[in-house]
Amino acid sequence: MATLLAILFLIGIGVGVYYLGAWLVRIARQADPGLLLVTIVGAVVVISGTGTIAGAVRIAARMQSDARQREIRANLYGQLIAICRATPSFAPQFTGQASPSVEDVQSELECQLLLWGSPDVIAAYGKLRNVSSNGQDRQTAWQGLLAAMRADLGQKQTALSADALDHFASR
Repeated sequence: MATLLAILFLIGIGVGVYYLGAWLVRIARQADPGLLLVTIVGAVVVISGTGTIAGAVRIAARMQSDARQREIRANLYGQLIAICRATPSFAPQFTGQASPSVEDVQSELECQLLLWGSPDVIAAYGKLRNVSSNGQDRQTAWQGLLAAMRADLGQKQTALSADALDHFASR
């Protein structure tokens, strides 16, 4: 809808510029230098103002699109964290302890991660998938994944304390 409004707005600008140009040609034919100068300055102000408004519309549309993509990534990351925490034997291959539906959900989330996730999140997720132990390596991998997700979603503070991560892992 915003794109359609922007296109209609730009068409209106184009028609307005055409009629403004025709009006300037009529004034130029009258050859009054003072009136011509005022008209040209007015036209420049109108055109620059219109360009500024068109730029603002474009920026607003881009910000709306970015906000929607951030929302999609946030939902995806939340689902991915939930499924990873629900699977204690989280490893590259399932050991048969998880139900097929969990495998299917995780596979679908991984596909979505490849489409929507940032390269840093995908790399951190790959590191977590390759950690086989539940010790310090796994905690470091979780910390890296959560920090990458938080950074991708625009959080200013991406690092989590060890206590917060321990509390997260124990739930």
